[in-house]
Amino acid sequence: MRSMALALALVTTVAALPAFAQWKALGKQTNTSDYLLAVDIVSDLQFVTGGMRIDQSSGFPLPSTVFYRTQDGGQLFQQIQIGSAGGLGGAGVADVAFDSLLDGWAVLGGDVWRTTTGTAFKKSTVTSSGSVTAIARLDASTGVAVGSAGGAWRTTDGAATWVPVQTGTTADLGCVRFIDARRGWAAGEVPVTIPGEAGAQDTLSYDENVVLGTTDGGASWTILSRFPKDDAANGTGGLQSCPLFFLPDGKTGWMVQTQFDSDKQRASNLMLLRTGDGGRTWRDLKVDVQVGTLNFMMKVPIKMSYAIGMYWTDDGKHGRVSGAADTGLSADSGGGSGAQPIYKLVDLTTADGGVTWQKPDYGEMTMDLTGGQAPAGDPRPMKATIKSWYQGVMVGEKGTVWALGADCKMTSECLEGYECKKPDPKVYAKCYPKGATFSDGVLDRDAVGGSDVSGGEGVSPYLDIPACEGDDCPKSKGGGCAGGAIPAGPGAWPAAMLMVMLLAATRRRRL
Repeated sequence: MRSMALALALVTTVAALPAFAQWKALGKQTNTSDYLLAVDIVSDLQFVTGGMRIDQSSGFPLPSTVFYRTQDGGQLFQQIQIGSAGGLGGAGVADVAFDSLLDGWAVLGGDVWRTTTGTAFKKSTVTSSGSVTAIARLDASTGVAVGSAGGAWRTTDGAATWVPVQTGTTADLGCVRFIDARRGWAAGEVPVTIPGEAGAQDTLSYDENVVLGTTDGGASWTILSRFPKDDAANGTGGLQSCPLFFLPDGKTGWMVQTQFDSDKQRASNLMLLRTGDGGRTWRDLKVDVQVGTLNFMMKVPIKMSYAIGMYWTDDGKHGRVSGAADTGLSADSGGGSGAQPIYKLVDLTTADGGVTWQKPDYGEMTMDLTGGQAPAGDPRPMKATIKSWYQGVMVGEKGTVWALGADCKMTSECLEGYECKKPDPKVYAKCYPKGATFSDGVLDRDAVGGSDVSGGEGVSPYLDIPACEGDDCPKSKGGGCAGGAIPAGPGAWPAAMLMVMLLAATRRRRL
């Protein structure tokens, strides 16, 4: 069965793990020129992802919008056109919210594109003076969007029209999280542009950070907490906030803050904060995020510096923060593309409510001035959607897709509320929510209840639509859309220019 092939590929690589979910890169990319910036899970094997592609075949980088969906866990990516056909100024998909492969919303710049067919999209302009960066779908008709300059909007007609809502801040809101149809939170930071001297390029810094809360489904927002900039404590570039996560009690929550280095225009360190009063006060958990050491004329710690996904079980015991560490190194990818930052994938996990944490150890990375071989890096992850301890998809640079995968032999290996099941004889057993039923290998939503375990309700496991074709979608040996080997860089263009275009296309100045 085609839908079972990915599950087999995933679990064969983690047979030694006792039902502990970890990120595993899929064997195929969408396209190695893609920057995947958004992802949403529809069912156990169905998800959508999007972002932008940088085409440099003409010698000049041309950004265009890309959007994909898969019905078999990433064995086949079906490319669907959304937004403009491409060219200069093409916007990247910043966020997505889908109830099924046929019904969903996608954010491009200041617009939300909606579909009820899965292939045809209609545009709704949310804002003409800024950008939307995150979206939450509360039910079939109601949704909330947040974005630049303190922007917040609400729809009650299925994303056809959007009404602006006052937030009382000018912060760029980068994340939004709802635990039900009424209670939600958003967070962000105020960007500051520092003019360059003597014609030098302007640099980016950050001022006040804020956390907002709503109890009426986004119809109104209240500033719950403020974090004034403190150069001595936060570094020269201030702090960035996001992601955040709250438990169903509405009181217990966590938020990531990142220290930003304005001189290097890179994040340098990550902190995990916890609240017990719904976001009004926060406490730094002082998590040790060092994952290695850089030996380059002197030894400096390599720390987790980017977080793009977070999840906690309802009891608050098991938690994970997923992202990457900026090693501080760069490598010339060749072809005139300039130096590319070297990242390493990081997954912080705890099983005791945050008292102790597990993390990777990359040891000592050594590089000298003699031009030796640079240490190997990972594609930088850009966004993760995690539905449960065992269900998540992460996407990032070079069209890379990771999935949470773990096998099991007995239910006692799974967390409480999960059971070890084998939905098809062709795959290894995995931990699924207790009571889950399956339709052709696809986890049904109604069997487990709630919105946290998405399902393909009313959707055939295999839709009769063509796979992507043409030069933009290289064929793999098994058919479908796949990229080739991951190159060292995105192509023949300076790295700084690519990043500037990437940020401009997504309308979000978050490195």
